[in-house]
Amino acid sequence: DRSPRSPPLSAPFLSSPPPVSRRPASSRTSVAQASPDAWRACAGRYPTTGYPEVRFWCLQTLADQCDARYAALADADAASLRAAVASWVHEAATRRDPPVPPFVKNKLAQVTAKLARHDYPLRWPTLVHDLVALADAPEADAPFATDVFCRVLDALDEEIISSGDTIREHGEGQRNPARPPPASVRVKDAIRADGDAAAKLADVWRRRVARGDRAAAATARRYVEWMDVGLFVPLSDETAPPPGLGNNDASSFVAAAKGLLASDDDDLRGAGAELLAALAQKGMDRASKLALVVHRLGLVDACLAMPPTGDEGRDVISAGLVRAVGHELFACLGPPKGGGSSANNLDDATSAAAFAAVERLLPVAVAHARSRDESCALAALPVLAAYVRRLEADESARGSPAAADALACVVDACVRRSAFPDDEGGSPEGGSGALRGIDFRDPGDRR
Repeated sequence: DRSPRSPPLSAPFLSSPPPVSRRPASSRTSVAQASPDAWRACAGRYPTTGYPEVRFWCLQTLADQCDARYAALADADAASLRAAVASWVHEAATRRDPPVPPFVKNKLAQVTAKLARHDYPLRWPTLVHDLVALADAPEADAPFATDVFCRVLDALDEEIISSGDTIREHGEGQRNPARPPPASVRVKDAIRADGDAAAKLADVWRRRVARGDRAAAATARRYVEWMDVGLFVPLSDETAPPPGLGNNDASSFVAAAKGLLASDDDDLRGAGAELLAALAQKGMDRASKLALVVHRLGLVDACLAMPPTGDEGRDVISAGLVRAVGHELFACLGPPKGGGSSANNLDDATSAAAFAAVERLLPVAVAHARSRDESCALAALPVLAAYVRRLEADESARGSPAAADALACVVDACVRRSAFPDDEGGSPEGGSGALRGIDFRDPGDRR
């Protein structure tokens, strides 16, 4: 559990005095938390206590102080607090006997993110480099270091980047030079601008994903949506990679993510599918998107290699990736013929290639739609529905040589999803015995 929740009560708390006796102490605690100097007391108490509950209380107090009073701190005091928190993060990443409890690490990550909201990159320019150095700890500490590395980056995403604090949320259609950008924009711009830090982040994720680290894959998914796609995917053989990263590194990132799809662990398979889907969702022009999905990521081939197996967990993940890939391929199609310029139909080379990729993907989408597992079928149905809508709206699509056979397969899959065996020998997936469809007619209708 990576959410910064309050810990369960431990034995010392359970044996504490009755509520009436605790009220004066609770009152004094509340007063202490509200004090402008509470951060100083917490910074002194956190490293000296052996009680995780006390550490959690210190961190919660600091989190509240960051929201209410941090902006008023003097530069020297803010620097002192940042240094203290950075040392605690390092301790959490290296201490093994006993390890720092997860609920303390979660809250510590949250406090780090709240400080970054105020200070990154102006007063804390080394934050990302510090995290990368933490992740490159000696091999013996790697699991602990990676865990803290991921928790802090997850907290940065939740507290800042994906918090909704955007230019649009501020009621502005575009940036106002007279007003500082929102924290989410400022932090993303700073990471993008620091090419060395961004490349090192991508390299850490690549190495951890290659080892089968689910947390690293899940964290990377949060960031690939807006970081430079060239950090993760070789865009072309001729395109120079971002500084600090070679095309071989980008290729191996894709290979590492695909390697998770072959895992027997559903959590790892799911993390790999979500990471690849996030890479496919990168915003770009239609031709570049098609090249990314089909050639650079090879996702159509990846989907074809993941047909239904009868294992519900595996098949739902596979069908979800098929849906994500299908969505991006349909986005590469221009408007239907008659809906705009004559260049924006299947006569357009990009649209024609995208439609051909859709038709390659269609058989595995149909196979998932035929599944008797409802979650798997529902995941694949949007691809079939989008294909039928395209045939209906686009005359040039209906002229595809494979369209008639593909449409027959789609209809057959829909019939089988709404059918049941006529006898014990039949099954909607095939075999002996006829299929009896569900009759939706009105019994009183004699027509």
